Amino acid sequence: MKTLPSSEKIAVFIIALFPIFGLLVKGWVSAILFLSVLISVIYFFKKSKLKLKTLREEITRSRLNYLLIVIPFSLPIGIVLISSLAKGHLEWRDFDGPSRYLLSLLVFFFLVSIKQSLEEWISYTVPLMPIFTILIIDFTEKKHWALSSRLSVYFIDPLIFGSLSLAFGLISMVFLSYQYRFSWKSIFYLISMLSGFYLSYASESRTGWFAIPIALFILIKYKYKFNFIKTFIITLLIAMLIALGTYHFSDVIKKRTNAMFDDIKAYQWNDVNENTSVGERISYMRMGWYYMTLRPMTGWKNLDFLVHKDDSQITKHASPEIRVGVKGGGFHNEYITNAVQYGIPGLLYTLFLFIGPGLFFIFHLKVEPSSKVGLAGLVLIVTQSISSLSYQVLDFKFTASLYAMMIIALAAAAMHEKKRSYFKLGEH
Repeated sequence: MKTLPSSEKIAVFIIALFPIFGLLVKGWVSAILFLSVLISVIYFFKKSKLKLKTLREEITRSRLNYLLIVIPFSLPIGIVLISSLAKGHLEWRDFDGPSRYLLSLLVFFFLVSIKQSLEEWISYTVPLMPIFTILIIDFTEKKHWALSSRLSVYFIDPLIFGSLSLAFGLISMVFLSYQYRFSWKSIFYLISMLSGFYLSYASESRTGWFAIPIALFILIKYKYKFNFIKTFIITLLIAMLIALGTYHFSDVIKKRTNAMFDDIKAYQWNDVNENTSVGERISYMRMGWYYMTLRPMTGWKNLDFLVHKDDSQITKHASPEIRVGVKGGGFHNEYITNAVQYGIPGLLYTLFLFIGPGLFFIFHLKVEPSSKVGLAGLVLIVTQSISSLSYQVLDFKFTASLYAMMIIALAAAAMHEKKRSYFKLGEH
């Protein structure tokens, strides 16, 4: 008689579903996050004091690893709360995005408490996201962003859509590099990688392009153990081949690349600029930095920074349309956006969301040099931190949920790898 799967296996399977329809179904990732939180709460409520004591001992033994996830994921909601109280203006909607990071920590502790690792499941569900997206996107509802000439779905800006597609394509590239012989998994990861790259290309989004050579460098350095100079040369050659090949054969990439360099050359640092894509982003950063200096500790969230839009520091380089348009369209930069909203603490919590988990995966790769989840986590962080320079990729409920779930899933899988290593050492 076939034994039924344990409740832990079912729970892990449900949690691992979070990426699959993330780019297709509005609210999918958030729904899985909330369901995962419920599963975690029920688990801890039902478990004995002995189990909870074991978890506390595990956290104490690997304190630094846990702090590198817990502190960055706790900071956003704390800083938003302090900033709101300091301004005397509390809006519950301001906690939507930041709360996702805090909630995901419950799921993280659940995943490291159980015997079942998430690694095997996410090695399928993460690559399935770009594959399912490319197969189903034509059948999704056509409105809002989906009506754009640039590929996306109705609830995701093409910039975010392209950035996430690129990130998941690069993660599939990492998984593919760990296939030591040709198999159906190799084909699966290759299809996922190419699907992610195509979706990013079709979105015509330059957001995250500069992450590609850095991701290649990380992959070559950690996977093939070359020294820095050799890794740099190999990465440079591959990146140049990719850049020259895509520029020569793709009209979209040629047009977008030429436009980028033309915008940079045309930008005037001490004169009012025309409204170009890159020029606007440079002006947004300069405007945002100035606004942040006016309220460096609490920021402007729920206040009107446009009262300073005609200050000389702004008018000398930004057109009237840019000065007003930033209120509705944002600063197109995660770091600057949060610096304006919450001051220097907002900038710091944004940096910590990348630096903390980044250090977690770097330290893990020192202990487990062949860890594919460690490498995937590092590639995700690099892609999203660079994408954050040109858009708000963690500022929305959907993106906050997806980033939080990806980090805690990969980090929990890494902690299970570490536990297995301890057991193996103990056997010898």
